[in-house]
Amino acid sequence: MTAITTSDRANDFELLAAPFLSKFCVTCHNSIDPQGKLDLSNAEGWKAGGTSGENPWNGKLTS
Repeated sequence: MTAITTSDRANDFELLAAPFLSKFCVTCHNSIDPQGKLDLSNAEGWKAGGTSGENPWNGKLTS
């Protein structure tokens, strides 16, 4: 069993989540003026979540 590193999770974000988020979410949830203080333009913002709390799918991009 291999440990999942922070680098692996960032790669998962870029490969799996970023294309979808860029198409459907980043217009409102961007780094310049993120609605609900939720920045979905990068892995750090995805992990941090917004005013409603941490992202419930954080770390679960691959099942």
